[in-house]
Amino acid sequence: MRNLTIRRRKVYSGCLAKAKIYIEDPENSELTIGGTPCRKLGQLKNGGELSVPIGNEATKIYVIADKLSKEYSNEYYQLPEGEEDVVLTGQFQMTPGGSMYRFDENESAGIQKSRKKNSTVGVIILILALALGIAAGRIISGGVTKNRNQTAKEFSSQGMTVTLTKEFKEDSVMGFDASYRSKDVYVLALRERFEEAEGAEKLSLEEYGKIILEVNELPDVQIDSFGGIPGFEYDYDDDDGQTYHDRTYLYKTDDSFWMIQFITFKESFAKYESAFGKWAASVRFDQ
Repeated sequence: MRNLTIRRRKVYSGCLAKAKIYIEDPENSELTIGGTPCRKLGQLKNGGELSVPIGNEATKIYVIADKLSKEYSNEYYQLPEGEEDVVLTGQFQMTPGGSMYRFDENESAGIQKSRKKNSTVGVIILILALALGIAAGRIISGGVTKNRNQTAKEFSSQGMTVTLTKEFKEDSVMGFDASYRSKDVYVLALRERFEEAEGAEKLSLEEYGKIILEVNELPDVQIDSFGGIPGFEYDYDDDDGQTYHDRTYLYKTDDSFWMIQFITFKESFAKYESAFGKWAASVRFDQ
């Protein structure tokens, strides 16, 4: 037997998500992940550590966020055969498809291909509603969008309220505290409580934003100000060559940071830019 220790680094990205740890185990399978029968070892909160005894045989260690998303949001680490104790470290990172766990220095066979597939599936799930909405709009209007319902409508979650329009519907996206979608816009909100990281309340919005960019490996993206609200924006592509634009606004309350993302097709961004600014400016927090 040998001891396996997994340490989850304490970062803002995905801080509220629980990391559920599984080990490959064909004989005592509780859950199948990526075609591999697995048994649960435990779970990690932000900054947590898990130590368990495991066998000396080669085996895979999986991390998932939940059972519903396990097939497109998972990370594995291939442990070789051996008798020495093992220590693995990692953290959650934001990706276009949601918040994903990543082991440090993971060179497991096939992991890069798996990560690309997972990220792509996450993006597809996130963006599919946009594509379907646009298609439906064209069918209904004969290719021309008419009579859009632009009446203002408030949406609230965990003390955050944003004014959008009646075109939007509440949705559920893994890794986010609130999500709303219209025919071609997604709005995603993530709350990061100060209690999850010591000293967080002392950070400015700009400092918080730089941490987000560093954690999520976006070195070419800079913190900017949009109508007086700090944030950042970037483009990303899917495997079909479609490009999306993400403008993210940052907010700070008495007990949390909030990151609110507005996502649309890059070709549609100019049409929605002023609306994004208006919706972002409408955000308020109940204390």
